[in-house]
Amino acid sequence: MAKDGGETNGPPAAKRAKVAEHFTEHFMDPEVDNLRIREVRSVMSPQLLLAELPMTREGKATVMQGRRDVEAILRGEDKRLLVVVGPCAVHDPMAALEYARRLRAERGRFSDQLCLVMRVFFEKRRYEGWHGLVNDPALDESFLVNTGLRTARKLLQEISHIGVPCAAEFLDTTTPQYLGDLVSWVRMGGNKLHHEMASGLSVPVGFAIAPGVEIAEALRACAAAALPHCFFGTTKQGTTAIVHSLGNPDAHLVIRGGQCKPSSLEDHVQQSLATVAENPALRQALMVDCEAAADVAQDAVAMLQKGLCGVVGIMLRSNLVSGSQEIPKPEGEPDFGHRKSAGIVGVGTGGDVGEATRGRLRYGVSVTGPCMDWATTVNVFESLAAALRTRQRG
Repeated sequence: MAKDGGETNGPPAAKRAKVAEHFTEHFMDPEVDNLRIREVRSVMSPQLLLAELPMTREGKATVMQGRRDVEAILRGEDKRLLVVVGPCAVHDPMAALEYARRLRAERGRFSDQLCLVMRVFFEKRRYEGWHGLVNDPALDESFLVNTGLRTARKLLQEISHIGVPCAAEFLDTTTPQYLGDLVSWVRMGGNKLHHEMASGLSVPVGFAIAPGVEIAEALRACAAAALPHCFFGTTKQGTTAIVHSLGNPDAHLVIRGGQCKPSSLEDHVQQSLATVAENPALRQALMVDCEAAADVAQDAVAMLQKGLCGVVGIMLRSNLVSGSQEIPKPEGEPDFGHRKSAGIVGVGTGGDVGEATRGRLRYGVSVTGPCMDWATTVNVFESLAAALRTRQRG
């Protein structure tokens, strides 16, 4: 403001955005602290994002029914098969929404035998390469995380609104505050941080057994998740908090069937079920991750046809088109250009972040792990449903 109360001309918005400090930490001695931190940027609070993209009434009904269905299947009260199916990791919200619409039709067709839940994973465990839609929505290492959170929540909101429950994977204790109310099942790893986080999640959790990890160790993760814990977390207001959890009784194992040799899946499952049976306090339920291997999925079908109990779920990596592709290197500067535009027009980074890169990719093809195509996926659904009918009659 000028001294007379009028507006000063001042520097243009673009210049102000360029010279302004985005985020300044006080009470920090730069000679001893943050020596290896290049930059600290602020993140929106979960409360702001939930207010901007609230759960719809239809979406809430989808989430709650999805959770009830999954819990009933894990407890043996619902004899259907849980099938978590979808892309390895979502990179294109438009393609993911098309997949969800196709899956909605199949949910109705197979509702008596299969409980179909869409795999909507946004985070990737990687030392290098793309880290997922939340961390890098522009697919060019510009790390527009606020836009990634907004894009991820918007997609979950839309998918749940049309009646398809979602499954997610959470890799840290912050993400669930932004997205957790919109999911019906979660996959996690087996480290201590995940044990604690799982103990406080409002959804059933599947602990995936990593390669080389003994089943007994994964079962300890399930047992730990069932107990109360005290750990650091984040509130809806975005402040760091001490979280006291109640424990999650709906933790179970997910074994990697896709890494089994042909025809060896049944032996692996039988051994896993026997180990689970030695821990009667845990859910006597097993999910088989077939990954993108149609032959492993058919091995699972054969097991179900024999009436094998204990396998309550299957996971499939599936997309509109089979295979995978590499993310091309960005042309010109990364999508920091969106930040410059935001400084001028004052409207945020916008939902078109990454469209330049996505436009150079094949539509409906994974940019991470390979996936089976839609036609193959539907064939697997049909085989699984037929096997469930056989098992239910037996």
